[in-house]
Amino acid sequence: MSIPTSVMLKLATIGLSSDQAEAVAWMLGEVERATREEVLSHLEPSRESARLRVARYHERLGLAARAWRDLRDLVFLRDGRRCHYCGSTSGSLHIDHVVPLVQGGTNDLGNLVVACRSCNCGKSGRTPEQWRAEH
Repeated sequence: MSIPTSVMLKLATIGLSSDQAEAVAWMLGEVERATREEVLSHLEPSRESARLRVARYHERLGLAARAWRDLRDLVFLRDGRRCHYCGSTSGSLHIDHVVPLVQGGTNDLGNLVVACRSCNCGKSGRTPEQWRAEH
């Protein structure tokens, strides 16, 4: 293991011999490796959960991921990256099914609009009319 000069100098200033400094550096490396592995092991379940969520979403859409991305790009290009409902152009922009899939909506371009996160999540599985009536 190669110990950076700056680390060796710091360890030397606290009175450690080169053998002790090397041992400390090795232990720090082990802690870093173990910490990295622990962090990754904690992230893996959430990564798997996200993969499954995306797979279920594409299954509901009835489209492969690439086909959905292409359709999404067309809607963004057509609508100019502006929320159809409130006009916002900032923040996270989504593609909304005007008539939600759960209510028989389709992936046709005429049923898709750009929506900001707030409007898309607020509207949820409702039509715009149902959503506005509840406000």
